[in-house]
Parts: sequence; C-alpha cells; structure tokens
Amino acid sequence: MKRIVMVLAFMAFSTALYAQDTTDKVVDKAKTTAKKVGEEVKKDAKVVGQGVKKGAQKVGETAEKGYDATKKGVKKGAEKVGEAAEKGYDATKKGIKKGAEKVEKAAEKVQEI
Repeated sequence: MKRIVMVLAFMAFSTALYAQDTTDKVVDKAKTTAKKVGEEVKKDAKVVGQGVKKGAQKVGETAEKGYDATKKGVKKGAEKVGEAAEKGYDATKKGIKKGAEKVEKAAEKVQEI
C-alpha cells in the first residue's frame, strides 16, 4: 500500500509539474502572439496614415489644377465677352450711322416735295 501511495504521489507531482510547464508555454506563446499582433497593428496604422497623407496631397494638387483651369477659363471667357462687346459696339455704331443716313435721305425727300 505504501508503494501505491508513493506512485500516486509521484504521478500527482509529475502531472502538476507538466501542467505548470504547459501553462507557462501557453502564456509565453500568448504574450508573443499579442506582441506580434500589436506590431502588425502599428505597421498597418502607419501605412494607413501614409495613405491618407498621400490622398490629401493628391486632393490638394487636383484642387490647385482645378483652380488654375478655372482661372484660365474665366480669363478666356472675359476676353470673349470683351470681344463680343466690341463687335456689338461696332455693329451698333454702324447701325446708327446707317439709320442716320436713311433719316437724312428721308428728310431730303420730304423737303423736295
């Protein structure tokens, strides 16, 4: 009976040591995994941050290009409006001159009668 108790005690002791060793390995592995996950999250956050920064720069560049294009378009539009106004002025001037000539001729005809 003494031997059976000793064997059972040895088995219990061995099982306790094995359980402790396994628990330590699991905890170490969990810590290592958590550390790796944390590092990957940091890397991903950095990459996302760089992507956002580049995206913002592209938006700024596109806005500047749009501003320049709009500025050129407005300038060209103003030039066209100016040209049209000049043409309109010239046409009006010619029309008034022709109208005045016709009025003069009509007045001359009336005086002749």
